[in-house]
Amino acid sequence: MFTNLSASSPPFMRHVNVRSSNILSVGYDPSLEVLEVAFRSGGLYSYAGVPHPVYDGLMNAASHGKYFDQWIKNRYPTKKLR
Repeated sequence: MFTNLSASSPPFMRHVNVRSSNILSVGYDPSLEVLEVAFRSGGLYSYAGVPHPVYDGLMNAASHGKYFDQWIKNRYPTKKLR
């Protein structure tokens, strides 16, 4: 399922909802290698320079949160979007 986050959010990339207790949805732009992660707590972050195989790993992981913590968090330049 796709989500646009909310009507008040800036027009960030399209996100796919994921089943996770911590992560709400994930967006990815393969041409820019930019990953966006929306958290259930309300935060939205972008991660620069994320290779497509890392995005694929996140989307196919049994636990999106554990994969994120191990392979993405604190490994890529991060920007808080909201």
